[in-house]
Parts: sequence; C-alpha cells; structure tokens
Amino acid sequence: MNTDFRVNYNHQKIADVQPNSVGPDFVYDLENQVPRSRATLTFDYTRGPVGVTARFNYYSAWRTTDGLFGSGNPPLDAYTYSARTLLDLEARYQFTDVVSVAVGGTNVFNSFPDKEQNGILRFLGVNYAVTSPFGFNGAFWYARLTAKF
Repeated sequence: MNTDFRVNYNHQKIADVQPNSVGPDFVYDLENQVPRSRATLTFDYTRGPVGVTARFNYYSAWRTTDGLFGSGNPPLDAYTYSARTLLDLEARYQFTDVVSVAVGGTNVFNSFPDKEQNGILRFLGVNYAVTSPFGFNGAFWYARLTAKF
C-alpha cells in the first residue's frame, strides 16, 4: 500500500495597492478567498491486476465579501464558509499490460459548499458560493478504459 499525505498553508498578502485602482473588498477577497490550509491524504493499494484508491481532500474555512456590491468595509461585510472534507474513490483492473479499466467518483458523498450568503447573488439564482475551492457541482462519477500503444 502506498500512502501519501500533503499539506499546504496559504497566506496571501497584498503589499501595495495603487490609489483608485481597486477597492478594499477586492483586496480582501484576493487575500482570503483561498482556504488558509489544504490537505490531501491518499491510500493506494494494488495487488496483482486489482487496485483501489481512496483520497481525502480537506479544505479549511475561507472568507469572501460582497465584492463590487460590498460596503467597502471588509472584514465587516465578509462571509465565512465552512471547512469541508471530500472523499474520492477509484477501483481499477489491469486486464493486460496494455488494457485497464477503472470506475470511481470524486466527492462521492455529494458534499456542497455552504449556501451563497450574498443576497444579490442569491436573487440572481446563485445557490452556492461561486468562489468555492472545491466547486459546487457535487459528486462526479466516471468509468475509464485505458489502452497503451
């Protein structure tokens, strides 16, 4: 079994902003829309022609403002979105040295980010935060046939 653990810590800081170029909400969003920490833990097991992979993806909480529609007073008009852990799974079978098949899914528990908190975006039909680091489409299932030539 192969195990892989990766962690990264993000800290964005805008050091200098030219006068009248962008507002304080925009700067705040650039510095805070990315989760502060991200981690991935992967287990990959292969025995003979059979293999399975399980991957846990962790995203810490993150913050965003109303952007162009904001008060221009971050972090007072900022929203906090919850941390999430997602699970990806894959099973595969190697038929020959050339042909293999795999089935799997990403975000198999169909997790979604918190509901959009910006009233204007909700009015426009946005259900989930568009800046979510892991998307807002839920689970994705696939089948893959691989042929090496």
